[in-house]
Amino acid sequence: MTDFANALDKIAASSLPAVLEHPILWQQFLQQHSPLFTKVKQARANKDQDSQLLGVLTKAHVESLSRVNTNQEPVIAMWQALNTNLGEQHAKRFKYQEHTMLYLVTHVWLYLQGYLKMNFSLANEYAQTTASTLNELSSLNIDETRTQFMASFYLGLENTPKTSKTHTVMHWLKRYFE
Repeated sequence: MTDFANALDKIAASSLPAVLEHPILWQQFLQQHSPLFTKVKQARANKDQDSQLLGVLTKAHVESLSRVNTNQEPVIAMWQALNTNLGEQHAKRFKYQEHTMLYLVTHVWLYLQGYLKMNFSLANEYAQTTASTLNELSSLNIDETRTQFMASFYLGLENTPKTSKTHTVMHWLKRYFE
């Protein structure tokens, strides 16, 4: 198992429903981004691993979103041609892998944002933008998809390690009387 896979396992991202739903795509994702994670770890050794993960996942999301946006018109034309020539039933068998990869990456990326207790409003905006993009290429409901993305964000929040915070006055008193 690569360092990248181990880092994602450590924060329980590999147990997300979207990841479990697409195991082959998940393995492709891990293989594709493991070399970058290794380079980031070497170049930014002074940063914590979660920050390194955030950088790699942010880059993965931006690139995937860009590929989907760039190929949107040709993909729609292809699906229309398949529907016309094969019929809707057979055309549904063809899947646009980059569409599914964007879905997967967004879940993991937003999960990490929740795990790191990042800004909810910004995560919600990302979820909305990605859901809108995915809706352009499929029949996914924007609000349902955004809600699914935010569920991953909340799951990340739930899985954040709990830190014990001693009240500062109590902490000062304990140190004073030691």
